[in-house]
Amino acid sequence: MSGFVDSQTWEAWFESLEVFWDNTSYIFIISICLSLVLVLATWMLPIGFLGTENAASSEGYEELKSDMSESTNSSENQMEGKRKFIDTKTAERRALEKEMEVQMTLEQKREEREAQSQQLEAIFRMMQEQEDKFGKTSIGDIQDQMKLYSG
Repeated sequence: MSGFVDSQTWEAWFESLEVFWDNTSYIFIISICLSLVLVLATWMLPIGFLGTENAASSEGYEELKSDMSESTNSSENQMEGKRKFIDTKTAERRALEKEMEVQMTLEQKREEREAQSQQLEAIFRMMQEQEDKFGKTSIGDIQDQMKLYSG
C-alpha cells in the first residue's frame, strides 16, 4: 500500500472530480450531450424507419434492398443516365441558343460576334501575359477550346 486508506483515496478522487467539474464549461457539456443524442438518434433511425418487428418481410425493406443491389450492380447504368441527362441539357441549351439567334436582329448578331471576339482577345492577352502559368498558346487553340464548350 502507498500509505493511503481507502477513504483517503476516494476523497482524493472526489476532490479531483470536483476541480474538473468546476473548470468544465457548460457549453462543452451541452455539446457532448447533444452529440450523444444525435449519435443515438442516427443509430435508432433505421430501426424506426423499417420497423422493429417484421423488418425483413416489409415491402419497404425489400424495395430498399433491391434498390441497393441494383445500384451496386449498375454503376454503368448510372453513368449512362448521367450522360443522357447531360446530353438532354446540352440539347436544351442548343435549342434555346438557336431560338434566341432566330429572334435576334442582324445588328444584335453583329454585336454578339463583336463581344465574343473581344472576350476571346482579352482571354488570349491574359494567357500571353501569364505564359508561365498557361504555357504557349495560340488564338487557334483558344478558339478550338471554345468550340468544345459552345457546341
